[in-house]
Amino acid sequence: MSGGWDERLFGVVHRWWRAARGPAPVDPHAVPLDAQRRRLELLAGAIAGFPIAIRVQHPARPGLSSRDGGLHVPALAVRGGSVAANEQSYVLRVVLGASALATGERAPPCATAAALHARWAAHGAALAARWPGFAPLWSAWQPRLARWADEGDLAALFDVLGQWPGEDATTPADAAAGGLPAAGARAARPAARLAETPELRHVEERTPNPMLHNFEKLETVEEYGGGSRTLDGRDELAAHGEALAEIAFDQVIRTRETAQTMLESDVDVALPPARLEAATDASAARELRYPEWSVRAQRYLADWCRVVETADEPAAAAAVAPPAPELLAQARRLRVAFETLRNRYEWERRRHDGPELDLDAAVRRAGDLARGTTPEDRLWLRRRWLERDLVTLVLVDRSLSTDAWVGGRRVGAVIADALCVLGTALDGLDARVEIAAFCSNTRQDCRYAILKAFDAPWRPVLAALPESLRAEGYTRIGPALRHATARLAAVPARRRALFVVSDSRPTDYDAYEGTHGLADVARAVEEARGRRIAVRGFAVAASRRAHFEKLYGSGQYVLLHDRDSLGAKLFEAHLAALRARL
Repeated sequence: MSGGWDERLFGVVHRWWRAARGPAPVDPHAVPLDAQRRRLELLAGAIAGFPIAIRVQHPARPGLSSRDGGLHVPALAVRGGSVAANEQSYVLRVVLGASALATGERAPPCATAAALHARWAAHGAALAARWPGFAPLWSAWQPRLARWADEGDLAALFDVLGQWPGEDATTPADAAAGGLPAAGARAARPAARLAETPELRHVEERTPNPMLHNFEKLETVEEYGGGSRTLDGRDELAAHGEALAEIAFDQVIRTRETAQTMLESDVDVALPPARLEAATDASAARELRYPEWSVRAQRYLADWCRVVETADEPAAAAAVAPPAPELLAQARRLRVAFETLRNRYEWERRRHDGPELDLDAAVRRAGDLARGTTPEDRLWLRRRWLERDLVTLVLVDRSLSTDAWVGGRRVGAVIADALCVLGTALDGLDARVEIAAFCSNTRQDCRYAILKAFDAPWRPVLAALPESLRAEGYTRIGPALRHATARLAAVPARRRALFVVSDSRPTDYDAYEGTHGLADVARAVEEARGRRIAVRGFAVAASRRAHFEKLYGSGQYVLLHDRDSLGAKLFEAHLAALRARL
């Protein structure tokens, strides 16, 4: 392989050019954001009434003010002329921006300094009248802001005031986006931002190679003879960080093709939802509308999500292949446990007749006689078989997140095996269980596929599981949960249970990530429990995640480190629901 002399030559020239250019002049009175960030976030949250992240705005996008539940401010405050004044400029920016976000009013960006000043002047005057403590700060800065407006200095007004929250801040996500933790070394770098109106490029599936990358070809193979060249770039993180800092992200390429390799970064993608409407599926069996909870507005977005319900055609009985031997053995053990519980007799207390005396009822009768009140005459125990009236719905995630691997197996295959165990164990028994799978592609295309109805037989369903659980789309959990709740509530039963098999990391094509998605799922779980439906979460994951407890509650979710235990855990949860008393 070549020694990379061209890369080294380019690196030498680039470093020489940066050194010749010299460092940028720094204002001695400048105040860095890092020193003020924590108290500014507390101030913003107190003003708005909800958490607001303070982030560094991209130097190439000075007009960016707010998006995705955060305020974007300059990395250095330099417009005040002194350290104290620069600190005050941060406070002014945060008070104005947080209060503007709290109003919910959105407006297009201002193109002139006069228009920008006029918009903020009215808002600042109203705040000064409302909050006497803010009035001195506003009065001190007002002459300087007016001078910049008269001079047409839009850049100065951008640094101190920023833009009024625009249409990009009205998306239902309203959630602070953040990078995922990655293993190994990580280079510190400023968060990159997209342009306020990024260029969208929709790439059709037939279009070859929307992006190209050339890799060095392997010409010869030789025995290792020593050397310390690092091939994975771990010694070049600083250089990569410099290169990323100079890139202006202003394009987004949309395609339905699955990514083969992913590069994790801290880029915040926020796109106008109006551009992401999905096409209507004319072949859908049913279409329903469900609300979505907005944690920012603290209200429901009425009829926000369109759920398309379909029913999979069962496979022919002749096509059903027998389960693997290990799955069949596990299913037989679980079937014995189910039949033992189903055929168990229980004692009924306080009966008018029976073979045994109810001691509690007898003691209560003696107390009533001592007080001179009329006692009850139901003093007997009677042993009888009680009908265990339970309906269960297993809601399975079939989004692209199930294409991940845990313990050397694909998550989707683990889910298919678990459902095979459950179905084989319950086949032929009077257990009413429905299996449904969900995925999404924007709020207008939330797909809910019924793989097995409550009273349908199991055997035709088992053969179609691998194809029925083919990974596609995104993970908008809230609409699927609400539709599953509605289907369960419509079935007459004394007990109802809803099992959610998912990584429980909400995401979608039109911004469902972060706080908004988590809050919507948690609210959907509360709605189900409010209708007397027991909800339990199941996740095949390598480690525990903090948001599981926020979604399902303490002790109401199962984290599966063992890839082969999902079927048994689902069955145990079904048995626990049978044992539960009303």
